[in-house]
Amino acid sequence: MGDTPAAKCRVRGRQLREVSAVDEETSVRHAGWEERFASGNGFREAGSEEMRRLSEAAPCPGHTSCPAHAPFPGHASYSGHAPHPHRALDVGCGLGTYAALLASLGWETLAVDWAESAVAAVRDRYADLEPRLSARRLDFTEPARTLPRGVFGLVTMRLVLAFLPDKAAVGERVRELLAPGGVWLVTTPLAERLPEARRAIGLAAEDVSTFTEGWAEGAWYDLEAGGLRCFVLRKERAAEHPR
Repeated sequence: MGDTPAAKCRVRGRQLREVSAVDEETSVRHAGWEERFASGNGFREAGSEEMRRLSEAAPCPGHTSCPAHAPFPGHASYSGHAPHPHRALDVGCGLGTYAALLASLGWETLAVDWAESAVAAVRDRYADLEPRLSARRLDFTEPARTLPRGVFGLVTMRLVLAFLPDKAAVGERVRELLAPGGVWLVTTPLAERLPEARRAIGLAAEDVSTFTEGWAEGAWYDLEAGGLRCFVLRKERAAEHPR
């Protein structure tokens, strides 16, 4: 019988071996990234054009002179009711390139990464940006709710989303973290543009459909033809208070 105690034990044993294999593979991969960040190597250098476009997509809070495609939380012309419109969260910060730029633009920026060596590198490299820039270790896939909900005007993920297993769950968590009218900016390779051996580091078309669904506004731009794509997704704004 398939539901005998012996059969259940065999199934349970197989499941434990599968989980153990996944955990071992994850540990090896994490160890590799710890070593990589500790040696000062990131995933892929952000070029000047990428940084320029980021500064346009995330203008300085409260500074109308900064270029922008649209008023973002914290911008002087933004009329939403975000409780902390100047706060930004950089998920999977690596060596801190995005986080440092956001802090220099005026965002109160929290950089998080599961790699301790990445967090240490950010603190060391950008000590001059404290306290506007802070860094801490955090695994975004862990269920514990250790980040405040509904307070961030901006969440960025650079070359991270492809490695997170449940794109829909990630999108929902980001939505929870964002203030009304807040923006999620995702920079990623697309799997279809990569050689077959490297497609795991990019997002497939179905992944894109999954994480872009349900946002009040959305747009994308390519950093170069056939290169990285940036998605800019905005959460719905708070309803205007009746007078």
